[in-house]
Amino acid sequence: MFFLIYLVAIVALTTVYFRIKYWRRYELIKKFPGPPTLPLIGNAHMYMNKKPEDVLDFVQGMIWKYGNLFRVWIGPYQVAFFSTDPKDLEVVLSSTKHITKNNLYNFLKPWLGTGLLISTGQKWHTRRKIITPTFHFKILEQFTEVFNRQGSTLVRLLREKHTSGESFNIYPFINLYALDVISESAMGIELNSQTDSGSEYVRAVSEISQIMSTRFIKVWQRNDFLFNNFVSAKKDHDRCIRIMHNFTEKIIQQRREKLIELLRQGDEQENGRVPIVVDKNSTGG
Repeated sequence: MFFLIYLVAIVALTTVYFRIKYWRRYELIKKFPGPPTLPLIGNAHMYMNKKPEDVLDFVQGMIWKYGNLFRVWIGPYQVAFFSTDPKDLEVVLSSTKHITKNNLYNFLKPWLGTGLLISTGQKWHTRRKIITPTFHFKILEQFTEVFNRQGSTLVRLLREKHTSGESFNIYPFINLYALDVISESAMGIELNSQTDSGSEYVRAVSEISQIMSTRFIKVWQRNDFLFNNFVSAKKDHDRCIRIMHNFTEKIIQQRREKLIELLRQGDEQENGRVPIVVDKNSTGG
């Protein structure tokens, strides 16, 4: 009985603490529609027993009920906003001032480090300056053939799948297409993941994506201590990270050696096709 009273008191005091500390924030967020919350956990209970593939149906259900812009509380102080209006997203995504990412991006650090996707502040601006030239239309024109060829493979696979006449999830197809395009244009290697999804690297990317999606859905797995010590997927997570890092380090080393050889030969035309990411890496950028 005493323990129950103690637990209720802790929950109440914690809720009051966050309400006082973030009072103005709460008042502003209250103006947005959204599902009713529970003390301390917010709407986290709504994610119980859900799988990553259930998220779309969950969000659609919220849109039908609360409109095109609504909020969902994850715990006592973290809130997620959902909007179906691209103009709302443009305001946020086009900003070069508000660039600090949600802490959920920290899930990607063991895999991607603190590059452009995750970094903030001066480091983000420096990395952005380095990578911006790679998206110049003249650079992208070099990879049009890659986009078209991989796109043709994607269309063929979708048509083959559609012959059954049943609906199917296109995400795995788009995911493998994107992986093929990125690997060939950014790293200069043909993975052929769309037609050979059994390769070790492709399987590792797919598995780590599933693990991270599950961490997002199962709120208690977002805590690093709980995930690292009490979740069985942690071992698979670390194994996938090792596979992907070994693969990318091997590719970068190969491309660096090729770049050095091209520079020695003075082959300017071929040198232009070497990924700029590797070029910056080689020169200490």
